[in-house]
Amino acid sequence: MISGFFADVILEFLARGIARCIQAIRSKYWILNDAKLCAATLVPKNPSWGCQKTSISYTYIFKGQLYAGYCQKPFLSQQSAEYYAGVFQGLSQVVIRVNPRYPENSVLKDADQSFAPGLASQLLS
Repeated sequence: MISGFFADVILEFLARGIARCIQAIRSKYWILNDAKLCAATLVPKNPSWGCQKTSISYTYIFKGQLYAGYCQKPFLSQQSAEYYAGVFQGLSQVVIRVNPRYPENSVLKDADQSFAPGLASQLLS
């Protein structure tokens, strides 16, 4: 039973990670835009399967219109997820990428944030 549970965690983590990579590639040339950070929280974990996730929600104005978006990021450990959400707690703004053709589509990428250089090493330690 333990190995099946662990496989579910790994499977969801990998699937969400692959989806985030595809999203990052597609948004490479989208327009950088400031967004107001609304919340950075842990997503309640399903007790029977899946990995821990954080949710970062934000609002942004693009060409005079107000939009809302969010980013969910998967983690293998609750400690890493808590740390990641905590990084955003003191912020009021984040940088996002907005699809110029469909501005309701946006992406929050760690690499676009000012805190990004040290984030990866902190999450891996």
